[in-house]
Amino acid sequence: MNSLYTLSMHFCLALLACAHPLPEYSGEIGLVMEDPEFQKVVSQSWSLVKKIQDDIPEVTKALALPDYKDIDLQMMAAQLGIPSAPVLKALTTEFTLETSLTRMTEGLQMFQHLLTIVRDHSVAPEKLDILLADIRDLMTQNYKVSQLAQLEINVVQYVDSGLAARLAGEFEKRVAAHIVLANLRAFAQDVHRSLRHMSAKSRRAART
Repeated sequence: MNSLYTLSMHFCLALLACAHPLPEYSGEIGLVMEDPEFQKVVSQSWSLVKKIQDDIPEVTKALALPDYKDIDLQMMAAQLGIPSAPVLKALTTEFTLETSLTRMTEGLQMFQHLLTIVRDHSVAPEKLDILLADIRDLMTQNYKVSQLAQLEINVVQYVDSGLAARLAGEFEKRVAAHIVLANLRAFAQDVHRSLRHMSAKSRRAART
C-alpha cells in the first residue's frame, strides 16, 4: 500500500512539474516583456530593421549590381568564403529570448564586418556607410533589450573571414557585394519577424 501511495505521489508531482509554466514566459522575463519600456525598445528596433530593408535596394542600385541570374551564387559564396547568417526562429521554450538576441547580435556583427570589406572595395562607399550606421544602432538596441530583460548576451567577437584577400578582381568585388546585400536582406526579414513575435508576445501577455 505504501509503495502504491508513493508511486501515486511521484506521478502527481511529475504532472505538476510538467504543468508549471516556464520562466521565459511567466517569470521575470515574461514580466519584462509586458513592460512598456521593453515594448518601446522593440518597436524602435523594428523601425531600424525596416529602414535597413528599405535602404538595401537603394544601395544595390547605387552600386549598379547585376542580378547574376546565370551564376551559381551559392557556389560563389563558398569560393569567396562568405558565411551564412545565424538562424533565427520564433520564440519557444527551446528558442528563448536570450538565444534570439544572441543570434541577432552575432549576425549583426558578421554583417558589420562583411559590409566594411564591401565598402572598402565599393564605388559608392557613402551608401554603405548608411547601412553600417543602421546596423550599429540596431546592435545598441539589442543591448538595451537584453538589459531590460536582465540577460547577459555573451557574443564572441566576430573573426575576420578573410574575404578581403579573395576580392582579386572587379567581378569578385561585385559578386561579393551582391551576395552580402542579398544575405543581409534575408537576415533582416528574419530579425523583423523575430521582433514582431516578441511584440506579439508582449501584447498577449498584457491581455492575460
